[in-house]
Amino acid sequence: MSVLVGIHSTDGVVLAADSAATLGGFEGDTAIDTARKITVIGSTLVLGVAGSAGFNQKVVDALEHDSPVDYASLRPVQAMNRLEQALRPLMDQAMAVLQVARSAHGDLVAGHIMGETLIAVPSTEGPQLVKINAAGTGCLYQELLFATIGEGQRTADPFMLWQKKVVWRDGQPNQSRAALSAVWTVDYVVSRHPGRVGGEPAVSILTQTGPRSRVSTLSPDDISTHRKIIADAEAACSDSFSVLDPSEAAEIPNFGDRVGAQQAEQVG
Repeated sequence: MSVLVGIHSTDGVVLAADSAATLGGFEGDTAIDTARKITVIGSTLVLGVAGSAGFNQKVVDALEHDSPVDYASLRPVQAMNRLEQALRPLMDQAMAVLQVARSAHGDLVAGHIMGETLIAVPSTEGPQLVKINAAGTGCLYQELLFATIGEGQRTADPFMLWQKKVVWRDGQPNQSRAALSAVWTVDYVVSRHPGRVGGEPAVSILTQTGPRSRVSTLSPDDISTHRKIIADAEAACSDSFSVLDPSEAAEIPNFGDRVGAQQAEQVG
């Protein structure tokens, strides 16, 4: 089980992931180890894959051995199309294998054969966040600002939406705030799914100045600093509610009484 988070900030794209790897087969998990889920290719691409270790390796290999591409000279949609093109043979192959495997093992095999990918890529309009789904179709995350993938997505998405409203104030975050949100989200999902999602978060950031791009990775000290800020924010939020006086809250109407009164009027 994995959770990966991508955030399109004002000055870069942030990718983060947990580091737990579940071992086992179609019949279930047998053990948990650690794995690297964020991969940097040169100073051009940052990608994270939700799926089996083998699928991850194939995605990385396909992009590493793709013909040299000057993504910074491509418009965002062109960059997305180029990524789709590079991964299309792999996706087609995986889909063909899946069709055969399903007949013998059912839908349980899907997670062992297919997967989704988040990619930070340069463009003429700066770093872009692209999601390639299991069918090989890409999507640019510009106005939506963030994307999550993996089995932890159902927990990550509502938490990210809360941060978008409260932490980002419904605006596009800067790189620092995006990194904090990424760490916060991965840690939150880990706390909700212990034993399935886990390990230390890995966070990488793609920035771009003109045609030149750069990738930086948060150190353990950086992550510790973000966690201290998060702990302070959670404490401040808790304190703000502790000073509220419940007696000042408006009385909650009794919906049952209202329905009964309406029914009585109708009978009358």
